[in-house]
Amino acid sequence: MKSLNQLEGPASNLARAERGGVPAMQTLIDVPYTAVDDRSEWARFADLGRLLSRRKRFLMFAVSLGLIGGAAATHWTTPVYRSSTSLEVQGLNEDFLDLRRIDSSAQPANFSAESFVQTQVDILQDDVVLDRVINRLKLPERAGFMPKPGVIAALAGSLPIPQSQQDDNLRPVDILREHLVVAPAPHSRIVRITYESSDPLLAADVVNGLADEFISYNLEARLNAANQVGQWLGPQLEEMKARLAQSEAELTTSSQAAGLLLSAGTESVAEERLRNVQRELATAQGDRISKESTYRMVSESPADSLPAALEPASLKENRAKLTDLRRQRAELSSLYTDDNYRVVRLQAQIDELDAAVQTEIRTIPKKYRSEYQAALGREMMLAKNYNAQAATVSQQARERIRYESLKRALEDNRQIYQSTLQKVKEAGIASAIKPSGVRIIGAATAPVRPFRPNAPLNLGLGLLSGLCLGLVGAATIDRSKRVVRVPGELRACVNVPELGAIPSGTYQSLYATPRRMLLDTRPQVSMELATWQEKHSPISESFREVLASLMYSGSIQSLLVTSAAPMEGKTTIVSNLAIALAEIGKRVLLIDGDLRKPRLHEIFDQPNTWGLSTVLAEKDSIQELPVSALVRKTSIPGLSLLPAGPSTEQISTLLYSSRMQDLMTHFRQDFDYVFLDAPPVLRFSDARVLGHAADAVIIVARANKTAPDTVREAAARFQMVGIPVFGTILNDCDQRVLGQYGYGYQYR
Repeated sequence: MKSLNQLEGPASNLARAERGGVPAMQTLIDVPYTAVDDRSEWARFADLGRLLSRRKRFLMFAVSLGLIGGAAATHWTTPVYRSSTSLEVQGLNEDFLDLRRIDSSAQPANFSAESFVQTQVDILQDDVVLDRVINRLKLPERAGFMPKPGVIAALAGSLPIPQSQQDDNLRPVDILREHLVVAPAPHSRIVRITYESSDPLLAADVVNGLADEFISYNLEARLNAANQVGQWLGPQLEEMKARLAQSEAELTTSSQAAGLLLSAGTESVAEERLRNVQRELATAQGDRISKESTYRMVSESPADSLPAALEPASLKENRAKLTDLRRQRAELSSLYTDDNYRVVRLQAQIDELDAAVQTEIRTIPKKYRSEYQAALGREMMLAKNYNAQAATVSQQARERIRYESLKRALEDNRQIYQSTLQKVKEAGIASAIKPSGVRIIGAATAPVRPFRPNAPLNLGLGLLSGLCLGLVGAATIDRSKRVVRVPGELRACVNVPELGAIPSGTYQSLYATPRRMLLDTRPQVSMELATWQEKHSPISESFREVLASLMYSGSIQSLLVTSAAPMEGKTTIVSNLAIALAEIGKRVLLIDGDLRKPRLHEIFDQPNTWGLSTVLAEKDSIQELPVSALVRKTSIPGLSLLPAGPSTEQISTLLYSSRMQDLMTHFRQDFDYVFLDAPPVLRFSDARVLGHAADAVIIVARANKTAPDTVREAAARFQMVGIPVFGTILNDCDQRVLGQYGYGYQYR
C-alpha cells in the first residue's frame, strides 16, 4: 500500500501552503487534473474474471446458441461449388509494323500496365461480354443457374405484378454477375476469373466460356476497328485525289497566264536577270567612280608632277633611259669637249628621248578622259536596263503571290493524299493480322468438393458469435445491476488503495458463531460506537485494520470522510476510526461538517446548540479562542467533538470563508488527528470545499448498494480540484464474502 506522500502530489503541497498562510484559491490554479481510472492490466483481467464467474450461465447459453446456429446454417445451406481460371494479359506489341499508327483503338505509348490490366478487367464484366457467354452456353436453360424462388419471391409472384417487372429483377446478366468475381492479381498481369454455382459443371463452363468469349471479343474489336478505318478512308482518298488534280490544273493555268518562268531554284527568270543586272550596274558604278577620280587628278595636276601611280609604264621606261643618257653625257663632258662627236651623238639621243617623253606626257589627260567617258556610258546603259527589269519583276511579283498560294495548296493536297493512301494500305495489312493480347493459363475444371458451406468455419463463427454475444450481454446485464460487492473492486475502479472492508451486522452479527447469536440477549450495540462497545468483535478489528493504514501513511493529520451518495455509512466509519485512534492514546478531534444533516452530536450524546456553524459565523479571531472553549470532550478518553451547530441558510458562505482554514490550523496544534464528517460529494459541494482544509479524503462505499461509477465520479471531482484521495473503505460487506477473501479469520 502506497503512503500518502506518494499519492498526494500537488494537493498535499496545497494543504501545507494553506497552513502556511497561502490562500487556497491561489494555489489551486496550478493543480492539474489526473485521471482516476488508470488501472493496471491485471486489475482489468480480474474484473473480467469476476464478470465471467457471475454470468457464466448466461455465457454458456449464448455459446450453445451460437454453436446451434452454426450447425443449422451448415445443414440448411445449399452446397456451392467454385471454379476458377487465370488469364495473362500480355498486351500487344504496337510497334510491330507500326500498328499504333494504323489501329485507332491501339493503346498509347505512355499507357501504364496497371491501367491496361484494369481496363481488361472492366471489359470482362461488361454486359456485352456476359451476354455473349449467356447466349453461347444457353445459361437460362441450365439447371442451377437461375436462383430458386424463396418465400418472399413466392409471395411476390402471387401478387398482381406485371411480368415485365418481375423479369427485370431476374435478368440473366445480373444473375451471372452476382456470382462472378474478376480480380487482377497485385503487381502482375494475371487476372483471375471465379464463378460460384450449385452445379460444379456449370461453374467450370461459365469460367471457360467467359475466357474464350473475352479473347474472341478482343479479336473482333481490333478487326472491326481496322476495317472501319479502311472503309472510311476509301471515299476520302478519292475525294483527295480529285482535289489534288484540280490544284495542279489551277497552278499550271496561273503560271502560263502570268508568263512566269521559274529557274531551277525558287526564283523566276526575271528575278534572276534583275539580280545579274544589279550586280553589273554596281560594278560599272565602281569602275566609273574610279576612272572619274583618276581623270580629275590628272587634269588638275601639272604635266611634270603626275603621281608615279598614274604614269604609264612606257613613260617610266623613257624617263629611266633619259636619266641614264644624261649620266653618260656628264661622264663624257669631263673627258671631252662639247664638239666631240661622242658628246654630240649622245646629246642628240638625249634631245630625241626628251621630246618623246614630253609628247607622251601631253597625251596622258586625253587617255584618262576617254576611259572615264567610256565607263560613264556603260553605267548609264546598265541603269536604264536595271529600271526596266525592276518594273518587270514588280509586275511578276503580284502574279507570283497567287502562284505561291496555288503551289502551297497543291503541296498540301499532295501530302494529304499520299498520307491517306499509305494509311489505306496499312489498314489492309492490319485487317489481315489478328493478334491477341490475352492467354489462358489453364482451363477450369469442375470442382469435386463444395466451397460452401464450411462446417468447421460455421461452427467456429457460431462459437465466436455466441461468445461475443455472451460477453456483451453479460457486460450489459452486469452493468445494469453493477454494484460494488467484494473487496478489491474499489481499488480497480478508482485506482487508489482500499484501506479496508467493514463487515455488516448489528450486535448479534458481531460474533462469529451462530450459537452466540442465539444465546446472547444483550441489547444491540450501536454501529457508530462498535469499536468502543465491542472491542473484540470482527467489526472493531476491521476498523483497527484501517487504523494501521492511517498510522503508517506519513504526515497525515487531518482527514475528510465522505461518500458518493447518502446512506453509505460515512458517519459510522468516521466515528469508529476516531474511537480506534483515541484508544491507542492519540488526541483526536471529530468535526461534524455535515451542516445540513448533522448526527455526531446524537451519537456521542452532546448538545448541538453551539458548534462549527457558530464558530464560523463569529467575528472574533480563531487564534484568540481557546481550544477547550471550541470543542466538547466525549465519554471516550482522548476523543473530542465539534458538533455541526445550529442550522443556517448560509452554509456555503460559512464554508468558503477563510475562518475554516484558520480553524483547522488552530486544531492541528492541539490534536494529533482531526476528522471531518462531510456530506455526500455528489449531492453537495460542501465536501470539496472542506477537502481543501484537510490533508486527504477517504471515500466510503456501501457493498451491494454503491455503483463503481459513482465512486469513480466522486474521486474525479476531488482530484479535479487538486484534493488527494487517500483511499476508500468498503462498508457493510457480507461476512461470507469476507471469509472468501481472507477476512474470516476467527480468534478467541
